[in-house]
Amino acid sequence: SGAGKSAIVREFARRIAAHDELIDAQLWECDILRLERPAAISAVIELLAAMPEVILYVEGIQELLKRSPNNNDPLNDACESFRRKLPDLRVIGCMTDSSFAAIKEVEKERRVDDLMRRLQVIKVAPPKAAVTVEILRTRGPSIAEHFGVGIDDDALVRAVELAESVVSRRQPEKSLRLLEGACGLCAQARPRRDMVRAEDVGMEFRRNWSGEEQEPADRRLTHDGVLADLRAKVFGQDPALDTIARKFVAA
Repeated sequence: SGAGKSAIVREFARRIAAHDELIDAQLWECDILRLERPAAISAVIELLAAMPEVILYVEGIQELLKRSPNNNDPLNDACESFRRKLPDLRVIGCMTDSSFAAIKEVEKERRVDDLMRRLQVIKVAPPKAAVTVEILRTRGPSIAEHFGVGIDDDALVRAVELAESVVSRRQPEKSLRLLEGACGLCAQARPRRDMVRAEDVGMEFRRNWSGEEQEPADRRLTHDGVLADLRAKVFGQDPALDTIARKFVAA
């Protein structure tokens, strides 16, 4: 999460709302999982199947694709209705890699692949550091306006540098959250600081991000670091582990 899947869909929706001449569609967002009864979910699905001009966007679509191990789960009927109607629907859904892998594994165990054939998968990879800086430069003015502060360009670069070390979140979300925290820190400071600088980002990182899982900078993708990790798990196979470590780092 945090790589920008929903942001892409929101931009697509904005273009539809702006009557982009290249997109002939309507787009609805329906919190379909909050409908009180599975029958209501099935009714909405039947309605949309008869409206080919509508694109349904479902956040957390895995809830409608997965199969519950409990045959008495009332949501099962709605999920089956959704899966059955997929060929007749125009749907955009977002889910994480782990959710997709879990659904794929269930389908494999059932020895069916009809669902996988109906899905067109678009993977959204986290942006590189340089691209993330540009994203922050684009989003920076609105963030600065919200907090009533200015943001030095060095602070944007520093936010990306520090966020890169956090492995429990993804870019660009983690850099944006760190930058927002630094802006809030300056806005609430006494006396107030009107310009967010690189040192303010560092202070926010030390205060509120020190507990996040981080990748040790001195062992990041080095042969010795990978080999040490492998030796901690596997004993008596040093020659094979050395080969694995070298190929892993080279890849």
